[in-house]
Amino acid sequence: MWWECSDCGALIERARPPAVCRTCGTAGVIFVQAQPGLELDPDAESLRDAWLLRGLEQAGARAWG
Repeated sequence: MWWECSDCGALIERARPPAVCRTCGTAGVIFVQAQPGLELDPDAESLRDAWLLRGLEQAGARAWG
């Protein structure tokens, strides 16, 4: 499974989301399940906002099944 760092955009492959990004070294960032090559909304104000919104959408989709 791939995870993308909401701070720097690095892709990390592992079973669970990491606690620290090994690319930027930031701890406590949000890691969103990612698919390499998937594009974000071009109208998003920032990369971080786009990933936060995407993470919330994924969490909502899981909650409502």
